[in-house]
Amino acid sequence: MKNAAKSGRGILRPLAPTLTIAMRLTSFLLLATLLQASARGVSQTVTYSAKKVKLEKLFTIITRQTGYVFFYHSQDIEAAAPVSVQWKDAPLKTALEESLKDQP
Repeated sequence: MKNAAKSGRGILRPLAPTLTIAMRLTSFLLLATLLQASARGVSQTVTYSAKKVKLEKLFTIITRQTGYVFFYHSQDIEAAAPVSVQWKDAPLKTALEESLKDQP
């Protein structure tokens, strides 16, 4: 036993590579799980129905439901025509395409 302690070769020394691999794999799986849960936290679908609503109001609704923030010039929004929309669990891309269709 004294020889093993002096030489630096402990009982766990042969298990070190296996233990290191197991720790790395566990860390990777934990990180992947957390990232997946985080991605599901922000929804990318929109549910809303309105007639002749301003784009500024639509952007506010989309921001509340998805967490995406919109930046725009006030003069561009004021020049836009009101739109009528009816979305039920519509993908964000579809909602934006429909609301910006036929806009100047």
